[in-house]
This record gives sequence, structure tokens and C-alpha cells, in this order.
Amino acid sequence: MKIILLTLLLFSQLCGSAQDRILKTFSGKPDEKNTCVFKIKLGDIAAKDSSHNEVVKPKIERLVNYLSSCDSRFAFDSSYQDKAFKLIVPKYFSKVSYELGNQKFAIVLIDTSSLDRAIVFSYCLDDSYQIHFLAHNNMGFKKIGKIKLNDQIIHRFINWDGRNAGTIFTSNHLHISYFTKSKEFEAELEEVISRFNW
Repeated sequence: MKIILLTLLLFSQLCGSAQDRILKTFSGKPDEKNTCVFKIKLGDIAAKDSSHNEVVKPKIERLVNYLSSCDSRFAFDSSYQDKAFKLIVPKYFSKVSYELGNQKFAIVLIDTSSLDRAIVFSYCLDDSYQIHFLAHNNMGFKKIGKIKLNDQIIHRFINWDGRNAGTIFTSNHLHISYFTKSKEFEAELEEVISRFNW
């Protein structure tokens, strides 16, 4: 019986630390339990073809630990369970940055040209942004309607900085948004985020 228990314990430790071998810091070293998310490469952007990149983010087993390790002023729901996702995006999205706040975390895909386009995967673990957005207008954004595309509802708005934007509220405390200063890119970006699912 002791051998079975020891084997199960060893197996669970190996499985629990399996992601340690997948996630790396930006310096190339393996992550540790208390590594701040800003130091970890959470996913990958790889060329799909001459016009597109694919964003791949695995399920992050200890995402809340990585978020909590950055700043003790911020609280996060410790029961949150992350999911993996993939998305095909235009080639000009080739850089990633992160944003952090109380119950909030965002993965930002950055336009590497000068056109100021972005796609943002926003985790809001208490759903406060969705509640605020759906209940208000002209409080950081101006709603300009919504459209249905690929079975997704995109809420269009003008952001506080004047950029045209659209957001899809998904399950599991995440919304995905696009931002662009030029209306000519809206249709393309709406098509991109409408393909998101998890």
C-alpha cells in the first residue's frame, strides 16, 4: 500500500510540475512558483503563412500564482482555472505585452507598424468590466452598437483615447477586444476576434 501511495504522490508531483518544463522566462530559464507573470513567456506567436501569425497560449496551471507574485496590492480569485487558446491574426501583430490590475490581467498583441492597432485578451476575474460596460455609456467609452459575426456578439465602441474598438465577452471571465485608429481596419479586426473560442 505504501508503494502505491508513494507512486501516486510521485506521479502527481511530476504531472503538477509538467508545465514547469513548458513555460520559460523571457531569459530562457524555467519559471518558478513565485515568478511574476511579466517575466514569463505565456505563449507563442509563430508564422502561419506570409500574411498571418498564429497566437498559441497553453492552459496556464498556476496563472493566479504568477499574477499574485507581481504586486501584493492586487488580489486575484484563487479558484480561477485558465484555458488554452489559439487565434490566427494578421502578420503585423508580432509583439506581446502584459497589463495587470486588481482581479485583472491582459495579454496585448501589439501592431509592429505605426498604425496603432491592438488585440487584447483581457481576464477580468470578477467580471466587473463586463458589468460596467453593459450598464454604462460615455464612461471611458462611447457605445456605437453591436454586430453578430460568426456567432459572436461584438460590442462596438469608441475608446477613451479615440480609437475604434470592439469587444466580445466570452465565458470564463475573459473578453477579447480590438483597437484601431483607422476605421478601414475594423472589418478585418472584427473578423479576427470573431474567430476566437475556448
